[in-house]
Amino acid sequence: MIKKVCFFLLLLCSAFLASAQFNNTNSLLWEIKKKGNVESSYLVLVTGDLCDIPQSLLDRILGLRSNIHTYYMESALSNKKSDSRSAEVMFLKKKEPSIRGFLTDKEYDRLRERMREMNIDEKTLNKMTPVFIENLLKRKAAGDCNKTNVIAKTFSEYAGQYGIEVKELVDFEHSVANLLGVPNEWRVERIKYFLANETELKADLAKKAACYEQEDTKGIIDLYSLSRFLRPSETDMLRAKELCPLIEAADKGGVLFTVDLINLADNKNNLFDLLQQRGYQMSPIN
Repeated sequence: MIKKVCFFLLLLCSAFLASAQFNNTNSLLWEIKKKGNVESSYLVLVTGDLCDIPQSLLDRILGLRSNIHTYYMESALSNKKSDSRSAEVMFLKKKEPSIRGFLTDKEYDRLRERMREMNIDEKTLNKMTPVFIENLLKRKAAGDCNKTNVIAKTFSEYAGQYGIEVKELVDFEHSVANLLGVPNEWRVERIKYFLANETELKADLAKKAACYEQEDTKGIIDLYSLSRFLRPSETDMLRAKELCPLIEAADKGGVLFTVDLINLADNKNNLFDLLQQRGYQMSPIN
């Protein structure tokens, strides 16, 4: 009997310690440092479809500004200087099939109505890439939070104020290739689902925003696996492997990185595990 009680208490203590450890590491801001580096760098976990950045997170980052000389956003698509080239992602090239050919009459009518609500006419609709249509539907469902790259752009503005150089880990060409590399069929299935389930999409986006405000990273990662709307593509799941060596090459200390939480979605090859395998020590800043 005594052995059973001891065993139960041991399990209880283990569960408590695991819970305490998780709560301690459930943070959006991390200090990363590789053996041999004098200075630390910092990694911020971000996500799209948000209205604003949690003030507590912003305060912690601003408190580190004297330690930061370079800001790396994950993708050049988030960089304001790339806005003039956005048509490469937004509109089809010659002879590429329009969205009309992928949908039934009923689905197409529903999509055309959604676009009309956003003041987009049918001619323009049929020039749009599936990825752009998908993004517009998400932004419409997000309502007031239909800002793109709000976190990266906010950080860029602050970097300019404090004389911090702004760069990106993945250049424009590679960023576009990654976006357009996802098969049209996958995008179209998402578009169809968005059209038929806008209420659920709004609910999932609201859950994600609430999790981010609470710095509940596990909650967002769970949503990526549970939500039909937020589920990552195969290309998304490969991003962490691509980013890890780029972070290592750019990190000599004194760097702030913003990377999407989707890079933690893969249990086997998530970004944190890959960085630790390369000799990085990581600590949450709460």
